[in-house]
Amino acid sequence: MQNKILIVEEQSKTTDIISAQLEEHGYLTDICHDTAELFSRFKAGAYVLMILDLELSNADGLWLYQKIRELDNNIIIF
Repeated sequence: MQNKILIVEEQSKTTDIISAQLEEHGYLTDICHDTAELFSRFKAGAYVLMILDLELSNADGLWLYQKIRELDNNIIIF
């Protein structure tokens, strides 16, 4: 399995910086800016790590955390 990381953050500047740094170290990254995109990508790909903004404007971060855990109990969420 590839070291694939999902970044969930509304701010494009922040996701660009995080993604660039991770990709420099050989990781593959996908970026989501909202919850609809999050669940679409999450179901489509296998991720080893998720960087989750708990203060998204369109959803409660703790609720998202719980829903993701229901779908995949092995993913690391940071």
